[in-house]
Amino acid sequence: MIEMDEMKDVIEKVEKKLIASSQVYAGMNYIAWTVVLSVYQLILLGVYFNKGAYEWLWTHTIYAGIFMGLFWGISALFIAYINVTLWKKTKHLMQRNKKNGKGAEITMIAGWVIAGILFGVLPMMIYEPWSAAFSFLLFIISGNSGIAIGFRDYKATMPVITSLIAIPFIIVESIDASWFIAIQFVTVGYALSTILYLWNTFTLVNNDAK
Repeated sequence: MIEMDEMKDVIEKVEKKLIASSQVYAGMNYIAWTVVLSVYQLILLGVYFNKGAYEWLWTHTIYAGIFMGLFWGISALFIAYINVTLWKKTKHLMQRNKKNGKGAEITMIAGWVIAGILFGVLPMMIYEPWSAAFSFLLFIISGNSGIAIGFRDYKATMPVITSLIAIPFIIVESIDASWFIAIQFVTVGYALSTILYLWNTFTLVNNDAK
């Protein structure tokens, strides 16, 4: 009986370590996105309060598009670097945790594919000043819903909830304010998810230490 109890204790500790590693992995990913969104907000604020830059971008939209493309391209590389680095450090643990299976990954990918389609198509279908910000919010809702449903993880729903709350606000605002509002609400959602992931990790570690 003693040996069985000891084995059960070891298995429980290993399981907690697996869960903790996955929580840290997800939490760091959400932190990275929070940083990217915060930097994007600072850029928008800088442009908005600099009348010369604001007017120049409005009359040279191609350069604004190139700049945004470069920004999000560099951001994607930054996120990819974070994910690859974390995967290398945790893959020996993550590969053992097959609880969700391939169905979870397929659901997550499907969520982001649908998100990309919505983000690309809706602004061409809805001719309103807030259509781009609205499409961005749907992008966030679809992508994070795929994560939440696929991995049965309520923590990934925080950006979904804040994005849904943001929709009525952007519809009644001007084109200038709609982007600020959308990004601020999404940033709050990602920050809340980060807190939940790290809180869950520390709870597991603390219980294991008792």
